[in-house]
Amino acid sequence: MAFDTLLLGSPQPICVIALRLSGRDPRIKRIVNSPAMFPNIPGFVVAASGALLKSWPEAAGRFVGLFHKASERIRAEPAKVAPFVLAALGGDLVAEATIAKAFVSPAASFVNDSVEIRAATEALLAYQVELGDFPQAPALDGLFNRALYEVGVVSKKMRRAL
Repeated sequence: MAFDTLLLGSPQPICVIALRLSGRDPRIKRIVNSPAMFPNIPGFVVAASGALLKSWPEAAGRFVGLFHKASERIRAEPAKVAPFVLAALGGDLVAEATIAKAFVSPAASFVNDSVEIRAATEALLAYQVELGDFPQAPALDGLFNRALYEVGVVSKKMRRAL
């Protein structure tokens, strides 16, 4: 099966780097965590092209469901999940213990419901306008596809409850 476009983006490596640096230099102090500034800010983002959604809607919905399940597992069992993340992403650059510690850090966020993250995204964009990153915040219309979440997560929970 070939996908047109499916992207995963994550600010989480920043959390790992902050943990590593603060572990090496005790003078480094955390001022604020992004979830404290922007509650429900997403830790990871899934994006799919219109072509993928048109060609493989079931696969995209299933991926969103698996992404949600992985997020729940990270929250519930960070130490058990860390070896899998290390194998996929860490190589020899990051220790397994550092990944496990990053998962439980106050800087980590595993919210992935588009309804919950929209307000945080709007607040973050307004802050970026204030900083001068944009003359005005980009529109969010069309950015969040609630239908995929409904197919991949909500309908699955409802089927389990029946």
